[in-house]
Amino acid sequence: MINFLFCIALVLFSLIAIGYYPASVYAKNDVVKATDSGTAIKIEGSKNTINMAPELKKPTFTEKTESCTFSLSENGFTCFCKISDLNNKKPITPFYINGFYPITLYIENGKPYIDTQIYSLRGMPPIEIKHNEISNMPPNWDLNSNERALEIVDENNNPVFQYIYKTSSHIIFKGIIVGPRGELVLADKKLTICYVKPDNFKLIKIFKHPAWRYPGQFEEETR
Repeated sequence: MINFLFCIALVLFSLIAIGYYPASVYAKNDVVKATDSGTAIKIEGSKNTINMAPELKKPTFTEKTESCTFSLSENGFTCFCKISDLNNKKPITPFYINGFYPITLYIENGKPYIDTQIYSLRGMPPIEIKHNEISNMPPNWDLNSNERALEIVDENNNPVFQYIYKTSSHIIFKGIIVGPRGELVLADKKLTICYVKPDNFKLIKIFKHPAWRYPGQFEEETR
């Protein structure tokens, strides 16, 4: 058992030394199992867990502003709001499409939050974004973000959702939003409603992936 644990520790040390794991790690002893979910690496044992998720920053206002603009797609619906109205913590639903509201917006302590549901794998429940927390993301999908944008990609690195600060006060949402009756709202340069995801729907990727290797790094950036 001692030799086994020593070998596991040696492998982990080697991986960290060559830069396979990000720096933000906490660990205990008795490590026996490792899994890579795409967004993070988790190593589990009978008494401990090592979390390898990167510390990703989330999109937020970078300048003081009294008003903001939200757009669903580049040339689709646009809503103008006063920050003071949103700061009342009363959510607003600025976009009404095909009988439902695809995105709910609100601001707490000067930070914007959204609630929405994003297309996932066929036959699987949609990815849920609630209060900027994301759940139901399929294995091998990835999320990367920084103060200026957030992006979710599928297992083939194709974006399914983007939350972009075009300016310090103009936020654009792109991607595939799921409606209550299974309809899909495709938001890119324009808005389209359908019930089957078309193969030719592709957003331009804005982040490098996976996030554990390129946390917050845009596609065009180099290091």
